[in-house]
Amino acid sequence: MSRTDWFLGLALIIVLAAVAFLGIFFWQQSRLELPSAETALAADYNELVDPNKVSGKTAIVAYGLAQNHVNKWQDDAQLISATATWPPNLTIGTVLVGAETWSFTFYSPSVQEAVNVSVTESNATLGQSYAVQGDFQPIGPSAWKVNSDEAITIFMSNGGNDFFVSEQDVLLTTQLTTVADSKKLEWLIAAISDKTGHGLTIIIDGATGEVLDIFRDS
Repeated sequence: MSRTDWFLGLALIIVLAAVAFLGIFFWQQSRLELPSAETALAADYNELVDPNKVSGKTAIVAYGLAQNHVNKWQDDAQLISATATWPPNLTIGTVLVGAETWSFTFYSPSVQEAVNVSVTESNATLGQSYAVQGDFQPIGPSAWKVNSDEAITIFMSNGGNDFFVSEQDVLLTTQLTTVADSKKLEWLIAAISDKTGHGLTIIIDGATGEVLDIFRDS
């Protein structure tokens, strides 16, 4: 996935964000009751994160829940992207608490299908799989070092805090994916004011936390 694809995708996410937060998912779904995030991570993902050091609604915690169950769909399923969108009228405190829902897209090379998994607290919604074609770059768990709360902190320290202070009706979207041309794991965090149309987008290295690019639309 190229950065151009990222921006086009995020533009669509922002337009549909209000709908997304009503809980409408793309496909017919079934609700699964899952164990706590800490339990799932302790059992399967110790190499990623110490669950005793994780609190709040972070991407890695939600990923532990999603991955633990998506293998029941296809055991070769690979994570392609992780996305969260906060509702409008945000405060800095609301952002720092973490996203209510994380959406993960997984791809199975063996059947050339993808599936979306939405995780809210300890519940997962597994969507219907669908056929896809393309050269997908999976997210390697061992390379994923920067959790969503760290990425948000970096965003806030590089203009995000000032943006929230100066703008109103701010919508925030985050996405983690591997960029095809660079093979880098990157966080893309985009804030836009629904009132003024002003925006701030910051791209962060998902392995090191380095700020790679900052884009301002004012």
